[in-house]
Amino acid sequence: MYNPKHYKVEDLEKQLEFIRRYPLGTLITTANNNLQTSYLPFLIEQKECDLYLLTHLARSNPQWKELTKTKALISFRGPDCYISPTLYKTSPQVPTWNYTAIECSGEAELVDDVVGLDALMKSSVEFFEKRNNTNWSYDLPEKFKFGLLKAIVGVRFKVTQIDGKFKLSQNRESEDYLAVKDFLQTSKAPFTSEMLYWFLK
Repeated sequence: MYNPKHYKVEDLEKQLEFIRRYPLGTLITTANNNLQTSYLPFLIEQKECDLYLLTHLARSNPQWKELTKTKALISFRGPDCYISPTLYKTSPQVPTWNYTAIECSGEAELVDDVVGLDALMKSSVEFFEKRNNTNWSYDLPEKFKFGLLKAIVGVRFKVTQIDGKFKLSQNRESEDYLAVKDFLQTSKAPFTSEMLYWFLK
């Protein structure tokens, strides 16, 4: 990812907060010179100094078969918005697009045993039910549950590199940066509250 230094986000806690807030990642791999992508919800696991991302794919999705043979890139995208030159105090100016993203490179380990899959799915349900403010229980009939587990493959990525990019007008003159911030604070557009959250971080 092209990432000039004024957009870089290197604070690990901020990076992890971002992934928890926008956990649907794009898993990108290559196989036989072809790009493969899947859109998957990810959990974060930290063990001492190591960082892992956990997810699962449908067993019918061929991408999982290549995961242990190649490096993977997982891209998380947050809020984005068009910035009009009318917001700036200085001129001349042109439009731009502000956005937020985190990219993780990693090596995959398959979770293909029933016990490991069951634990992964239980953790996933607990995390996303809490995040969703709902309370569905993973307490399923055994035969039904294990039938479903046979249809998926779990994946545990060891993150080897994490890059954050928050393009939030930091390269602008101070008065122009503050004008964009003011716009986000007063606009009624649906995207502005999420963009403002990262402006204020």
